Amino acid sequence: MNKFLTPRKMADRLEEKVELDRETCGRFTSELFEIIIREMQNDDTFSLFGFGSFKKIYVAPNKGRNPHTGETIYIPAHYRIKFSPAGKLADRINSDYAHLEPIILEQDEMIHEGLLLKAERYIMTAAPEPETAVDEAVLIEDTVVSGPELIEENFETEPEAPVNEYVHHEPDFGFKKDSRNRTVKMALISLIALLIILGLGWLIFRNDSSESASEIVVTEEAAAEESQAVEAEPIPASVPEPEPAAVEEVQILPETSYDIAPGDSFSLLAQKSWGNIYLWPYLYRRNSSTFPDPDMVRPGDNIVIPPQPDQENDQIRIEDSILFAYQRYRTLISEQTENPRNPNRELSAGYVLLGGERLYPSFLDRKKAEIRIEDVRKVEDLDL
Repeated sequence: MNKFLTPRKMADRLEEKVELDRETCGRFTSELFEIIIREMQNDDTFSLFGFGSFKKIYVAPNKGRNPHTGETIYIPAHYRIKFSPAGKLADRINSDYAHLEPIILEQDEMIHEGLLLKAERYIMTAAPEPETAVDEAVLIEDTVVSGPELIEENFETEPEAPVNEYVHHEPDFGFKKDSRNRTVKMALISLIALLIILGLGWLIFRNDSSESASEIVVTEEAAAEESQAVEAEPIPASVPEPEPAAVEEVQILPETSYDIAPGDSFSLLAQKSWGNIYLWPYLYRRNSSTFPDPDMVRPGDNIVIPPQPDQENDQIRIEDSILFAYQRYRTLISEQTENPRNPNRELSAGYVLLGGERLYPSFLDRKKAEIRIEDVRKVEDLDL
């Protein structure tokens, strides 16, 4: 079974091995995967010193079968990545199996051969000529039917036949001895086991019936006591005033764990979970320690979906999360100046601010001090 190593799982392992916080481990693993993806897009092979080498292998289109429905499906052409660990890393991976040694089986030795194979070889080496074999079969049949006297006559009339020698040297593997006794023993054991099972079933049924009867008796006694208590209680002179209804406590919904599926993103998950795509920065900020790049989510990664925020009561937290996502895009663009995804990050940063303006129309005016003036103008152009 394949064990997929996602950035989140790798970050968890790093956090256990080294003295770093969760956010730093998450940023490191995300950057490592990003470097590997970028290099594999530029070339067919890529080597990381001390870690291993990656090779891109082309897989031609093919027909397959859906394991769930059984229908024929078309598998388009794609690339498969093969990873070969470095020497020290390979030794570390295989350290659990380093104590194992191969066992070489030589064909001439019969140490590991079973009894049936030995018997087959014996018969092949002791097999006579075809004519002799026919005579031998006839003699064996006569011997079995006629008894000991005919065996002596056969030896006197045909001394050259190898029947006696073959029967004398026939190996005994223990298949014919005490066959009747063994059958009787097995039958007795089966009968005893059946009786034990029936006895246990009877005891269990008896205990259940006794418990149910005792419960019925106790219930009837309790009902009788309650009826007597009701009859003994005096009728109050005045009906007491009803107590004021208790104020219902606000239930705080728990967070939900979700595994990323193919095609998912923070914006789509916000739309599916809360019905509002502009709230995706709120979802991203909750998982930002695991996903340093808002656009880098892969199938199999695990995220936490918090309860849906209230647009009015949680306005401050929603606006802070929008600014947080915007500043994260600007930080990635400034730190990775040669990244080919920077143009898309520019657009994403603008759309984040546009979502804030759609949620709260005065968002840009109130947050101008924390936003680049160029980005404010871009958002105004997009809004037009």
